[in-house]
Amino acid sequence: MPVAAPGAGQPLDPKTKKTILISGIVIGALIVLGIVYGVLNSTVFSAKSVAQSYLTAIADGKYDKANDIADPQVDKDQLKLLSDTVAKADNATIANPHIDSVKTVEGVAKVNVTYSLNGKNVNDSLTINKDGSKFLLFPNWKISSPLLKTITVSVPNAVESLSVNGVDVTAKNAEKSDSGTWTLRVYPGSYKVSIGKSGYVTSGITMVRTNADSDAVDLKIMPTAKLKEDLSKAMNAKLDECAKSTDYAPEGCPFGFDLYDEDYYRNFAWSISVYPKLSDIDLDYGTFSTRQGKAKCTYEEKNFDDSWESQDDSTHFTVNGSFSIRDGKLSVTIDDED
Repeated sequence: MPVAAPGAGQPLDPKTKKTILISGIVIGALIVLGIVYGVLNSTVFSAKSVAQSYLTAIADGKYDKANDIADPQVDKDQLKLLSDTVAKADNATIANPHIDSVKTVEGVAKVNVTYSLNGKNVNDSLTINKDGSKFLLFPNWKISSPLLKTITVSVPNAVESLSVNGVDVTAKNAEKSDSGTWTLRVYPGSYKVSIGKSGYVTSGITMVRTNADSDAVDLKIMPTAKLKEDLSKAMNAKLDECAKSTDYAPEGCPFGFDLYDEDYYRNFAWSISVYPKLSDIDLDYGTFSTRQGKAKCTYEEKNFDDSWESQDDSTHFTVNGSFSIRDGKLSVTIDDED
């Protein structure tokens, strides 16, 4: 009868073998899951991944998508230049976005980035905070400092709107200052700025880049022929109203006479002999001035015998005034005689 070799154990029963096999599979699966979790946590669900997606959206001109990734934190009206439409202009967006470094301390990631604009490298940064979790497992990273820039434009009183990369904006889309500047929130890029649609003022196009100096942009604006024509018509209509006066010095008008004794004059009747021509239009302040015009006045003068005698006289005058443009409509005011 054979004798078992010393130290040989009993063969494992099928149940034990199955348990060991299942345990090995579970342990292997946990190891794989741990590796997958680590990879996903450091890539797909990382602060770097969020930053890269954000920069890529901006570089691709997908500003609406960038707004979804990071709240721009501006008023609704100021979102107008943070849309895909603005990015459709030629060479409007940044290029070659790159994550340089990510440093995370206590749930706050400081992400240093670079991109190119107009052939020049620009260094910038993002702050990204942990904000809860995704799928109960992965950290949710949220950009707390969006990559917004500003462009500031000096806007004269006569201008109602600007065109930025073909998109019209008004004062409500900007932060307006008392000094007459509009500050517009934009993504980093290049912007062609000019006067918006207007029948009264026009301008050339000025290129503004967010990596340039921060001084306010001064647009070279000019009055249109229509402004000159309508301003002259409105001024002449005001002068015609003045000519209806029966006073020796019509109130609110640029012409009149000085009398030493009103009791000796009566029945004043005015007419405009020569309408003055515009000499200057100041679009910054909304004012204008003219060359000389001429007004004629007929009246009666009292003689020493108390009889009345018809007389006539003329006076030269210039007009100074102001104008405003609101909703495309021109309003004109003329100053009193100096």
